Amino acid sequence: MLEHLSKQSKDEKLRNQVFLITASDRDVVRVREGGRFSNAPDTKQQENRAREKAKSVPVLMLLRQKGSEEKGWRGLSFWWPVVVVPRDAVTSVFAAEAPEEDHT
Repeated sequence: MLEHLSKQSKDEKLRNQVFLITASDRDVVRVREGGRFSNAPDTKQQENRAREKAKSVPVLMLLRQKGSEEKGWRGLSFWWPVVVVPRDAVTSVFAAEAPEEDHT
């Protein structure tokens, strides 16, 4: 997906590039108040920075979560990837394989 989005950039100088934003020592709780799982590991500041960069080029945010048991995780740190699609990206559908033709 990142390769496809970067190749489709309308800005020729940025074509075939991906911006990378990283953060470590994140300590997000796994289950938020109200019982819902965390689904947005990025902060508003990181999100805003990524949106600024993602005009013509995709952004990959890699956020290292501590994964502590006290926060509801399994006691192992992990990288949480977040892909920000460029604002001017053309909507497309991708399939690794073409569907079989029905000959009936």
